[in-house]
Amino acid sequence: MMYVSDKTCNGIRLYYFALLAILYLVFYQKSVYFLFFTNTILAYIPIDLSFLAMHSKSKYIIGGAFCIWLVFLPNTFYLMTDLFHISLMNPYDAQTMLVSKDLMNWLKLCLILLAVIPSTLLGCWSIDKMARLLVEKLFVGVYPTLMVACLLFVNAMGLYFGRFIRLNSVDLLFQHRQTMAKITAAFNDLDRQSAAIIMLLYLFSCALMLAFRLITQLIRNDKESEETNEYLDRRRQ
Repeated sequence: MMYVSDKTCNGIRLYYFALLAILYLVFYQKSVYFLFFTNTILAYIPIDLSFLAMHSKSKYIIGGAFCIWLVFLPNTFYLMTDLFHISLMNPYDAQTMLVSKDLMNWLKLCLILLAVIPSTLLGCWSIDKMARLLVEKLFVGVYPTLMVACLLFVNAMGLYFGRFIRLNSVDLLFQHRQTMAKITAAFNDLDRQSAAIIMLLYLFSCALMLAFRLITQLIRNDKESEETNEYLDRRRQ
């Protein structure tokens, strides 16, 4: 399992701290886009829980971190569904019907993407990491890839409940009875269209995970190639 250094973890923490500070200053009490501040906090929680589990040697800490991580996991992908709110920006110039040069709109777009893209990529990393931890340290008797597929399906369900039933990860922790009642009712009322949306979200999540793995494999191969070339250069000298 690839180890992630404390320096890298702290760098990611610093990135989110700076991003959240900027999101707060730009969006606070100014528009509906303040939701990107709160939702980015929720998206970061499972990422940091992955750091905790990864650096822990205790099975109890890993198991506890996983349970909380699973509750907050969908928030890493949920930010993408908030992109629908970009339509409220009125990005087109009323006279030319071309994309407006309004600086505030471009600033909002950049900040939103700086929250969405890293959170989604780190969400994929987090799922892959936690799946391997479950198999290797908690001895769950399944292949990591199968565990990833199961976690992605749970993630897709969480996306559906969060977006269409307006359930929140915090509600599941502090109002679990009411939240479970809403989830049960949602399952009972599940129609064909809702099932199709959940399957679409699942397939989309799988595609993102596949893209993430291909990119990380490309980076790993490139790094190994550079190390090999450096070794050969030293041998020639």
